[in-house]
Amino acid sequence: MIFFRYNPSIFEFFRTGFEGAFAWLRLYYGTTCMHKAFILILLLLSGFTVYQVMSRAVPEPDGVAPPPGVTVPSSGSVFPDVASGNYSKTFTHDGIEREYLVHVPLGYDADVATPLVLNLHGGGGLIESAQKGSRMEESSDESGYIVVFPQSHTSVDGGRRWNNGVNTREQDKQGTADDIGFLGRVLDEVEAGYNVDSNRIFATGISNGGSMTYRIACAMADRIAAVAVVSGYLIGDDCHPARPISLLHFHGLADPLVTFDAGPTPPGAPVPKKMKNPGGIYMPVPETIDYFADLNSCSTNAKATFQKGAALCTTHSSCAQDSEVTLCTISDGGHTWPGGAHPVDGSGYKAIVGKLSTDISANDVMWEFFKRHPLQ
Repeated sequence: MIFFRYNPSIFEFFRTGFEGAFAWLRLYYGTTCMHKAFILILLLLSGFTVYQVMSRAVPEPDGVAPPPGVTVPSSGSVFPDVASGNYSKTFTHDGIEREYLVHVPLGYDADVATPLVLNLHGGGGLIESAQKGSRMEESSDESGYIVVFPQSHTSVDGGRRWNNGVNTREQDKQGTADDIGFLGRVLDEVEAGYNVDSNRIFATGISNGGSMTYRIACAMADRIAAVAVVSGYLIGDDCHPARPISLLHFHGLADPLVTFDAGPTPPGAPVPKKMKNPGGIYMPVPETIDYFADLNSCSTNAKATFQKGAALCTTHSSCAQDSEVTLCTISDGGHTWPGGAHPVDGSGYKAIVGKLSTDISANDVMWEFFKRHPLQ
């Protein structure tokens, strides 16, 4: 873990040490060259001793990446800061320097167990795009939960993408990092530094980050209480959660990139060739919802639970262990975070992704959903 901290006692130690060194030089300025050389050697040895003492007092990273498969443990307190705000953290995992950002909500109380939400950015995105697009920090401050924004690594083609499952159909877009291990380590560190309610840890993400959220549901259901996906696909069909896990999925029916029926990008859509969906590659969203309803042993058909304007939510209830599977569609919605913002400014980007709906707030619906489904 990398920290840059001002320590007054250390700086005072070095200040007085240097003043003393200059005093020695002034005192012996007129001595012979041999005496000067002897004094210089003494000063160098003293400096080395100071370094040894200080390095033992305040451990620092050696800056050398470990071999693949080895995770560098953090030393000391991971989070010396407890005030509300944003804190950027880095560590080395599996030989790669990884990054994440923690938003601590207004009014955080270290004596109160606090829920946590992982928020995963989309393909090619950054932490900042997840912050801006989801506007989740505002919801975090209003509702009192910690939100963590991790940063993805790279895919085979060099783009920033999550390793969201074995992608045999678009292998160039396969993420290359151990993201399940990375996210587990992120949770370890945040739980070590803050009073996190371990029964109320949730995950969400959009697009490629939404697909990674599906993988989290499949691989981390023993630790993640519930998930919410925005415009993402389930990659592959090798999904076996450790327990029934509640799922909430938001999707714009006019999404030209991650199409609802997994078909091709509509003809005439102003989407660059590289970003077009060829269709026929992934599981259509309705089938994914049915797949999870079956995994959770839901015994009833989906019923409407929310409707406003173009937004409609339907829910499979009466599921094992009080789990729930809900799909919220926006009939004119694009590849956007409902109730959020466009992470990139400019008419060109907005024309590509389509309409951003305000008929439903993904954050509000998501948080109410999460509150109903703690880890059991």
